[in-house]
Amino acid sequence: MNTETNHIRVPAWRRLRSNLVLYAVLLAIIPVILVSYVNYGQTLAHDEETILDTLNLEANAKQDAIETWLASSNLQFDSFLASSSNYSYLVLSAIPKIPSDAPSNSVNRLLASAISFETNEAQLYTELFIYDETGRILFSSDINQVGKVVSRQPYFEPSLNGSYIQFPYYQVGSSDLTMMITRPLLSTEGRLVGVVVGRLNLETLSAIIERASIDRDTNETFLISRENNFLITPSRFPGYGFNRSYQDPAINAALNGEDGQEEYDDYRSVSVFGVYRWIPDLQAGLITKIDKTEALNETNEVLNTTIRLAGGVALIAALIGFFVATAVARPIIALTNMAVQVAQGNLDAHFDVRVHNEIGVLADTFNNMTSQLREFIISLEDRVNERTRDLQAVTDVNTQISTILEVDRLLQDVVDLTKERFGLYHAHIYLLDETNRTLTLTVGAGHVGRQMVAEVRTIDMTNQQSIVASAARSRRGVIINDVRKSATFLPHPLLPNTASELAVPLVSRNELMGVLDVQSDTPGYFTQDVLGVMELLAGQVASALSNASLYEAAERTSRYERAMGNIDRQIQGAADMDEILQITVRELGKALRVPHTAIELQIGGGNGASDDEPRN
Repeated sequence: MNTETNHIRVPAWRRLRSNLVLYAVLLAIIPVILVSYVNYGQTLAHDEETILDTLNLEANAKQDAIETWLASSNLQFDSFLASSSNYSYLVLSAIPKIPSDAPSNSVNRLLASAISFETNEAQLYTELFIYDETGRILFSSDINQVGKVVSRQPYFEPSLNGSYIQFPYYQVGSSDLTMMITRPLLSTEGRLVGVVVGRLNLETLSAIIERASIDRDTNETFLISRENNFLITPSRFPGYGFNRSYQDPAINAALNGEDGQEEYDDYRSVSVFGVYRWIPDLQAGLITKIDKTEALNETNEVLNTTIRLAGGVALIAALIGFFVATAVARPIIALTNMAVQVAQGNLDAHFDVRVHNEIGVLADTFNNMTSQLREFIISLEDRVNERTRDLQAVTDVNTQISTILEVDRLLQDVVDLTKERFGLYHAHIYLLDETNRTLTLTVGAGHVGRQMVAEVRTIDMTNQQSIVASAARSRRGVIINDVRKSATFLPHPLLPNTASELAVPLVSRNELMGVLDVQSDTPGYFTQDVLGVMELLAGQVASALSNASLYEAAERTSRYERAMGNIDRQIQGAADMDEILQITVRELGKALRVPHTAIELQIGGGNGASDDEPRN
């Protein structure tokens, strides 16, 4: 790289090289001070980066520990319920109008024994209890809670509809911070008979957060809730209680769903280096920080030591000042030129000067930074282009099917367009029959799709080896990115090159209508981004299918009503029975759209048969 300052518009007498050379010759101490200053700046930047890297490692470790804690809590909870004997026992115990000799004490003991299991961290739950549909606690590991009503608690309503995790909150009627995990108890008929709830031990969460890996006096890590900006884990510093709202740039950014790092004034109005993370599973922000003064204490000591030594080496520096000035100036100028080029948009700029000191470290870091930035921009552009392409494909498909009101034509256009616009190996649609038990292959893309439809291919909703049935049962998209390793893949001889598969349910007005199944001949083709686009497409297809079905039903009803009106009007002027029958046959054939219609009359009474022939 050219080390001349061609891109830096600075007068020659002010340039770093000229000043260093001049001051080295005229005054020995000047170059020593300048070199010390440059060294300090580099060390300061390096130390700040190191502190932030350390804080990032701390934040990542805490985030992983929180996720492990939540996973362990869910696993223990589900393991307890997974026992068929435990589950049946709890269900029977929770059924209303149980006999007076119901084993309530046994249930309480069972719940109490369940929370006694501990992990390597600590006890995961402080209480397990069961309440009925009204929110009255029937059983609890804490006998003092039996009979209380929790219907005013925020987790009550959601818990009646399925499994639910209540984020940390201050319990209604109490100043205690709490967090719940709930699971419904269903009878063999599928009726809700109660809800089993686990109260998580937030002291374990606090212990995870307070266990610091950075041995500094002012290092602090804490969780803060989006609800009222309250602390979930205690502050390290006295005087900052739980029931207060806290704000600073890191807290606000984390609670806004952002991850990052910065230097800022914290909630104590103290300048700090901080790293923040958004923890969606807790709806809370994770902050880890350290006071700037303590973090840079060693750096400042280096500066003081350098200044003291400057005087001692001044005489020696005077002899070699010219060479030192030149050696120091060259890489700095080269790195400055590189920075200017990067600022002007040249991300291919590269620092080629080879030095083995802090400048070299900074140069390598700068090179890595520009390389990563270049790769990130390219990757981001590719992802944006892919997402734009997919969304445009969804728009194109929706535009073309939005005016189609014939169900068969609508479905055929959907699979053909989906295969074409998304570059897929195959696409077809299964529709749910009237019994809600069987999925029937209704349309498929291209010639292969029509062959498969002709086979009258069906899949039972309970089929555990079918990705289509799995998507229909769960009403969620299912991805298989390597069909060779999947147990839920049903191969077909007409589709030998299928490598990955995605199935999304067609749901309109909360009614399952069928499943859109798409396949690719590329392993790993279906990402979460593609799944999101396909779910969007499936929603639009379901709505169009529902509208087309409603239109066909309405049109059919209207046609029948018109036929009945025509029959009624025309038979009013009929001269005889033959004409009435002919009118009826003709109009019914038009309404039913069949090639042949007949009315058969049997004239005669009793058990005897008439000699007259049927009339058509």
